[in-house]
Amino acid sequence: MHELFSKIHTTLPLFAIPYNKDFIIYTPGYFTVLNNITPNEINVFFAKPQTCNNTDTKQVIENLLKTAQNNLDKWKANQNKDFKPECLTIHVGNECNLNCSYCYSKLQASTPKGFPDLNMVESSLNYMLPNLPSASSTLNIVYHGSGEPTYHWEKLLETNSLINKFAKQHKLKVFTYIASNGIIAKHKAAWLARNINLIGLSCDGPDIIQQLQRKSKTNIEHSLKQTCKTISELGGKFNIRTTITQQSISKQKQIVAYLIEELNAQKIRIEPFYLAENGFKPDQAQAFFAHFKEAQNYAAKHQVELSYSGLRMEEIHSTFCDQYRNNLRLTPDGTINNCFCKFSDNENFALGKVTDDRLELNRNSIKANLPIECEECINMLHCSRGCPDFCRFDSGSGLNQFKCKLHKIMAVNNITELAKHAIQ
Repeated sequence: MHELFSKIHTTLPLFAIPYNKDFIIYTPGYFTVLNNITPNEINVFFAKPQTCNNTDTKQVIENLLKTAQNNLDKWKANQNKDFKPECLTIHVGNECNLNCSYCYSKLQASTPKGFPDLNMVESSLNYMLPNLPSASSTLNIVYHGSGEPTYHWEKLLETNSLINKFAKQHKLKVFTYIASNGIIAKHKAAWLARNINLIGLSCDGPDIIQQLQRKSKTNIEHSLKQTCKTISELGGKFNIRTTITQQSISKQKQIVAYLIEELNAQKIRIEPFYLAENGFKPDQAQAFFAHFKEAQNYAAKHQVELSYSGLRMEEIHSTFCDQYRNNLRLTPDGTINNCFCKFSDNENFALGKVTDDRLELNRNSIKANLPIECEECINMLHCSRGCPDFCRFDSGSGLNQFKCKLHKIMAVNNITELAKHAIQ
């Protein structure tokens, strides 16, 4: 039993959260408040619903049991599904115009360099074509990397042109996303606004924080503020990702206010920094959440969405492994990698390779086994497990205890807030 919740079924994802003198019963996608019931009655009724004499309560319990079983079935189906990529991520090398203090690329023994060749991109597209859902005619393309995608400007233009021609040939729509630091020339920002559907910009807050954490390697003439202005004026769309460090944990509201008021951000995603020596400790989880909640409330008042990707309670998910998400990550040497930050010849990371203009995978099925430590957790079916600090393919990495605690606090708060609104 956890101090915030308890698991109330031996096999199904069903949990009880103390709520005043009552209990909130939760399974992903469904919750209810049970009044005038004891912990012992909860355990008995969910094990044997027929023992409950209250007709309404019995019906609620049966609905919860059915939903929980459906959730578990969906999880098991995800465990055994074939890897059929529907999104192509073009992963560029670690070349970049910034020198961020927490950059994960600098911490890795080996990271890619360069930009995937056009023939590799075309081979990947041809491989993906049969996997696209029959009900969908959209080709999803992501420009991401260990560094800055726009650093390879001419390659980016050529690749985007190839993709558009491929889509036109096969009568497909294209949705493109790029992750950029945004410190780019105005003509580049203008091109992104006109040619990329959604631009993900990285900004850690006001200049005093941004310049401390995301230092430029050279003198820069173009600011992120100018980039945001250019994109907005041309009708482009962008969201902002901000990394929270030890230095900025208590400044989340200040950061969000800056992103809204100065950069006109409409969607913001906050992430605790990872793969760094001075990471967050478990006893910082409550403080992190308190400041996050304060920032989230501020954003809500301005009709801005503030999110966190490690815990997505609206969907059944696990770690960020690309094989779980049907995402084909093409790196500059033609390797199909399973992770955005860890690179290895191990087949759990190198899923395949493009050779002689042909893409071949070394595995077709996946297993998203649940760590033993997660079997009693309220987030068992919707948690990143602290990825990438925790890696299910790296025996030397354990669960990230800071994120474990943070995710539990977040989940219970979210469910409790929903219960309050439902009762009012």
